[in-house]
Amino acid sequence: MARSGAAEGMSEPAKPRQRGRRSGGALYKKIAEQIEQDISAGIFPVGTLLPTEAEFSLRLDVGRHTVREALRLLSQGGLIVRRAGSGSTVVSNGRRHVFAHAVTNFDQWFNYPDSVRRRHISHQLLVADARLAQSLGCEQGSAWLQISALRTLDDVAEPLCWVDIYIQPRFAGVMKSKQFDLSPVHEQIEALFGVAIADVEVSISAGRVPAHMAEALGADSDSPALLLQRRYLAADGELLQATRTVHPENRYVYAMKFRRAAVSKYA
Repeated sequence: MARSGAAEGMSEPAKPRQRGRRSGGALYKKIAEQIEQDISAGIFPVGTLLPTEAEFSLRLDVGRHTVREALRLLSQGGLIVRRAGSGSTVVSNGRRHVFAHAVTNFDQWFNYPDSVRRRHISHQLLVADARLAQSLGCEQGSAWLQISALRTLDDVAEPLCWVDIYIQPRFAGVMKSKQFDLSPVHEQIEALFGVAIADVEVSISAGRVPAHMAEALGADSDSPALLLQRRYLAADGELLQATRTVHPENRYVYAMKFRRAAVSKYA
């Protein structure tokens, strides 16, 4: 993922800074406000990396501690996500509350960041009909516990998405856990029932917001949406859990960064 806004935004490169020349005090708040304005203006788009602390420090003629405090405010405000070794990723533009799911390693594909919460709506036991069996990739007539929930982002009024989680009835006890709404269900199933997930299949497609989800999501029925489906499989191919997630348009972005294992043949 390339850094964005290195040449635009903020101020012109400053002359070398004299240590102790400017007080950090409330300055970090002003810097946070300026960066927030640049994010809102699209100078630092959602899904891109901000300049490093060192780059901001040189550009703004302030100490790195001041920059660090400014970025901390932006992180608390839900505009960026900071990860050691990966920098600061813009996850919201402050206007439409677009959330960018920044992915830099395997596990991040399957777990939402800590700033995303899951709020339980309902649950029911059901038997897979032909349509559901095709969608989940399970046998028609098999029994499932469907758990419906909303995912929300801290300090953002609009829900991020609606998720239907399908687990085998033998795992129903996971709902009694105090951690049920606080951590990924598949991880709790592994810990509580001694099963191991060997493979995860992910599919992403375009779709529409179903009528029964529209009001809870604060979206128009049949409006555009991003559909995300995951299947969690044991080593023998048994389907242990499946999830179907509906993200209304302009609320979610997948931002991915991968490093090539081998040198390009064109290098």
